[in-house]
Parts: sequence; structure tokens; C-alpha cells
Amino acid sequence: RLNVTNFQLVDIVANRQNVENQGHLLFFIDGKEQRSVYTVTSVANLEKGSHTLTIYLENNDKTHRSPLVYATVKFMTE
Repeated sequence: RLNVTNFQLVDIVANRQNVENQGHLLFFIDGKEQRSVYTVTSVANLEKGSHTLTIYLENNDKTHRSPLVYATVKFMTE
């Protein structure tokens, strides 16, 4: 579970102009960008084994927050 406070997650397609404390999440699995979204339901088609998920908080214009705001978790699939 990822908790975000003092920041509004918004639709990346509808919101391209930077607004203070507003943006979206950027997902990487095993170092590979997945997609920019504001909601996630599942991840499919991962090979069995160890994986790393990193989630970045980004501005509306797809730039990283400064300083970087992110969370990383390692997990296994069977």
C-alpha cells in the first residue's frame, strides 16, 4: 500500500500544466517503465522470480519532483 499526502493524484491525459502539489505516479518494474497512471489495479505477465517495483511521484508535465519522491519494494512471483 502506498499513501500519498499533501498531493493530489490527477489524470495524466487531462492535466498537462504543472499545478502545485498535483501530478501522477510513474511505475517501474525491474527498471523498466510501465506507464504513468493515477490508479492501478494489477500487474500481469511477470516471469516467475524476484522483482523490484519503484513508484515515482511526478509533476503534471512528467518531470520528477525535486527532491525525488519515490518508494521501492521487492517481491516474488511464483
